[in-house]
Amino acid sequence: MFDNVTWKHATLLISFNVVAAGAGLAGEEALYDTLPPKDAVFIRFLGEPDTALTVFGSRIPYDPEYGTTYIALSQAELVEPPEGLFHSVLPDGKTVISEPDRSDRSKVHLFIVNASDGPVRLTVSDGGPEVIAPVQSAAAASRSVNPVSAHLSMERVSDEQVLSDFDLRLRRGQNLTFLATIDGGSLIENSFGPVVSLAPGG
Repeated sequence: MFDNVTWKHATLLISFNVVAAGAGLAGEEALYDTLPPKDAVFIRFLGEPDTALTVFGSRIPYDPEYGTTYIALSQAELVEPPEGLFHSVLPDGKTVISEPDRSDRSKVHLFIVNASDGPVRLTVSDGGPEVIAPVQSAAAASRSVNPVSAHLSMERVSDEQVLSDFDLRLRRGQNLTFLATIDGGSLIENSFGPVVSLAPGG
């Protein structure tokens, strides 16, 4: 049922799907006031940076209205265009990690983004098997699953302390992020916000 993918740290229910790198957005353009550029890269803030943040060599303006939605930017406007499409700024407001691919639209993609100080993993609750193997600090990992109902737990690897439990009813077209911090675990619905231009007057 599960296909596991883990990505290392990089200097890094869904409302619509994004096709593989280099392709355009599929079917949900109405969610944007402006259509995302064909070379779009998606960045989300999992905390609130105090000032404009340098991401991939460029200053990225932050607006609290973004929440945890992905904003879309043109890679052509970035000084150092990144590999991959999806990136998260951790709650410290400065660490950026790159996220795994989620191009298989027939699956539900579950992600761990680890902003805690030690490895965490996702398991089936009450001693069940691993869903996502241990993820190191400042890293992300994913697993693609079928749309099923499941009771999952995010736990700290060092002492098997459960950070949070999640009772989920998954359906196709949803992607979920489990965010681990030093304070515990939370669930984020992957969603998409505005197109942001870094060009003067953009």
